[in-house]
Amino acid sequence: MRKSMLVVGLVLLCAGMPALGQNCGIFTDVLAADGICPDVLWMKTRGITLGCTATQYCPSSPVTRASMALFMHRLGNALQPAGVVSVAASGGDYTSIQAAIDAAAAALPPLPTHNVVVKIAPGNYNEQVTLKDYVDLEGSGMNETVISNSGPGGTMIAGANSEVRNLSVLNTHDGVAPDAAIAVYQAGNTAAGGFTLFTHVSLSADGPNDNIAVQVTGGGMTIEGRGASAGASGGTGAAVGVHAGGAGTSVRVRKSILGVSATGSPRFTAYVDGGASMFIENTQINADTFGTPACFNTFNQSFVAKICL
Repeated sequence: MRKSMLVVGLVLLCAGMPALGQNCGIFTDVLAADGICPDVLWMKTRGITLGCTATQYCPSSPVTRASMALFMHRLGNALQPAGVVSVAASGGDYTSIQAAIDAAAAALPPLPTHNVVVKIAPGNYNEQVTLKDYVDLEGSGMNETVISNSGPGGTMIAGANSEVRNLSVLNTHDGVAPDAAIAVYQAGNTAAGGFTLFTHVSLSADGPNDNIAVQVTGGGMTIEGRGASAGASGGTGAAVGVHAGGAGTSVRVRKSILGVSATGSPRFTAYVDGGASMFIENTQINADTFGTPACFNTFNQSFVAKICL
């Protein structure tokens, strides 16, 4: 009985082993039993190597620097998931965030089923960025990826149906409202029913005069995780964390922080006017608000859990 079981085991073991003369995939000069076969197949199935001919791998041939460049480029494409575009000072698909957004938006199908992600390497990117539908931005962390600008009109123009996460947005423009320093500006949504979502971001206006961290005059926006601050270094003018203005405008701030630290006046963490709606939930503030938020719930000693619907 034991001898029969041993014979059966050997038969099963041999059945799972490649034949000694079997080719490694399509390559006739590498055998399936060769130790390099799994590695060669890994490179072939991912498009990293095409072989020196249609049926040969040429395992003993030297690799030129030109071929190495092709291998490395294909390897990068293989390791980067589909639907991801990279931005970095060097080594990325693009060096400009806006160029990456534009290229990603242009490549989307007519009816996108999922968003493209623009992944941004650590660094300070000095540019004005306009978001586009179905293109998300993902930084390397709030302290690692910073998008900054000192011009008017906002460092980031929001309103697209997209998400921005894990980065900081800063504006240091020297101006007086309505030409204040604005980190994020939104005049409306580009897609019906869409809204811009900011998660785990720091949105700051830090100019020498008037500062508005986030100004929304149309459409919907949600900010959660971390938050918005204005006049962080002591601007001498007015300072507003988040301004929501205009009928139909809706801003939701939750699990966040709204702050102002400017020495000027007036100073408001949240400013609501013109028929806009603002929902403030589970959020820490350090100064007064103007207007009446639709739902107002901040951290304090008498905090009672309340959900903004």
